[in-house]
Amino acid sequence: MPGKSSITTLLFASIALMLTVYACHGAQDTSTVEPDPEKTCIKPGWKTPITAENTGVSADELHFEGSPDAVEGHTIEQIVTSEEIQIRADATCVECHDWAKTATRESFCERIDAFMTTDQEGAGPKPQLLKDVLSGWQSRGCPE
Repeated sequence: MPGKSSITTLLFASIALMLTVYACHGAQDTSTVEPDPEKTCIKPGWKTPITAENTGVSADELHFEGSPDAVEGHTIEQIVTSEEIQIRADATCVECHDWAKTATRESFCERIDAFMTTDQEGAGPKPQLLKDVLSGWQSRGCPE
């Protein structure tokens, strides 16, 4: 019989797999979802694009009203550091935050808590969906 730590490890691995399937397939019934070995769900990251599939929300929800660009298809790095990508109707990140242009994965990860404030430096409220994506990214250790 396997040791207690082996069983605990197996339990956590099983839970992680179920959560990954849930996140990749949204709120649908995952008891009948067969994982596709050709299509692995990778959560959004600094260099991994944010998609409807890896967030569990629709593509429409990933395009904020009035914004020229959708969140979907862009990485966290692109959204934070680019002068070209504008996911909010009012401005790009670099227009409001001087530091954003030169942000690194590590430096932005350290700023997540401050970013989550409702009205940072008068820049207006951050969309809740964006806060959710970024807090999820931070909770996973800010992966690439």
